[in-house]
Amino acid sequence: MRMFRGIGHQTTGVAKKQKEHNFIRSELFPQSIRLALIIDGSNMFMRSYHAPTYQPFTNRAGQKSGAIYGTLKSIISEVRLWKPSFVYFVLDQTGSKRKKLLHEGYKATRGHGLVGTAHSVDMNLMEQKAEYESKQRQLDTLREMLPNLGIRFCAIPEYEADDVIGAITTVHSFSVISSTDTDFI
Repeated sequence: MRMFRGIGHQTTGVAKKQKEHNFIRSELFPQSIRLALIIDGSNMFMRSYHAPTYQPFTNRAGQKSGAIYGTLKSIISEVRLWKPSFVYFVLDQTGSKRKKLLHEGYKATRGHGLVGTAHSVDMNLMEQKAEYESKQRQLDTLREMLPNLGIRFCAIPEYEADDVIGAITTVHSFSVISSTDTDFI
């Protein structure tokens, strides 16, 4: 553990990480800049939904809640890192018809995505329906929570999250996009 000298005590791992975050933000963007953090919500939600760490999480009613917890934890981490003035959480809606018209095989090998059925062939229809309902319930709960946290929720029918994210970046002078999507924009 690295020690920072100052008030006469060692800095904990959390404080060390916070100091590193402050360095990243201050080196890339001065504090006077109003930064927009734009989160690829579909990507973040699905990563949390399928993460083995969050699979056992349930609410008091016994319903799965791991995707909500994992997504909120990831959002908090990004906000602490970037200290943005604006935060957007962007979700896919029904998919981009424009992209499908431009390229016939666009996402042809994927399942139905965020609101679709399970990708596993072994699942029967009842399990697929239960998984779909669990995803939708968690997503609906998250959708209700985000505005209460000061996070702008964005989803536009017939546009994918990366299209909407690209449009949002044109509104702000300085933006940071949070996504692990390998074919982003």
